[in-house]
Amino acid sequence: MNKKLLAMILLPILALACSLSAGSRSVEGSGVKATETRTLKTFTSIEVQGSADVTVSFGEVQSVVVETDDNLMALIETKVQGDKLIIGEPVGTDINTRLGIQVTIVMKSLDTVTISGSGNVTIDGLVSDLVRFEVPGSGNITAQGTANTVNATINGSGNILCGDLQAKTADAQISGSGNITVYVTESLYASIAGSGTVEYRGNPAKVDQSVSGSGSVTAKP
Repeated sequence: MNKKLLAMILLPILALACSLSAGSRSVEGSGVKATETRTLKTFTSIEVQGSADVTVSFGEVQSVVVETDDNLMALIETKVQGDKLIIGEPVGTDINTRLGIQVTIVMKSLDTVTISGSGNVTIDGLVSDLVRFEVPGSGNITAQGTANTVNATINGSGNILCGDLQAKTADAQISGSGNITVYVTESLYASIAGSGTVEYRGNPAKVDQSVSGSGSVTAKP
């Protein structure tokens, strides 16, 4: 291959690499802890798009408190779109926190939790008619409380752990390698396409299952 042709091939590749590099930045955490209370309009759903660890409890007065390195605080986004709180970081910014990102939420009611990033959500004291948990990312959802119906869906490698969330009915669907644990007393529908597992407690009267792949649906005492 002659030098002129090689240059014609390499130049666009180098230009693209430089463009991608210029469009992103990395920010190192200071290691100095900061806490900030965010005032937001009312929300009933949560989506974690980044790496934040979120704790949810329930009360009459809504609050959102963020804890992280002081120089990263302004980069932690908490915005409400419709009835959904979205927690994330700016596109093109790589945050390297020393202290982690913790978001503590108190809310009146909860309909849906989605993790599309690598963060984790822990829910304590949930009381709901219908609640949806969705993990298209690699994070984990852990929930405790009661609900009439739980819909749990994993399209990635995360986990939905609801063994302490007592429900009458549950719909558990996995298309990936994640795991779902539910406590259900009346009926369970479980669908797995992949290597995931659905474990259930509560001795439900009806269990319907569909498994394609190496996944499994297992009763636990």
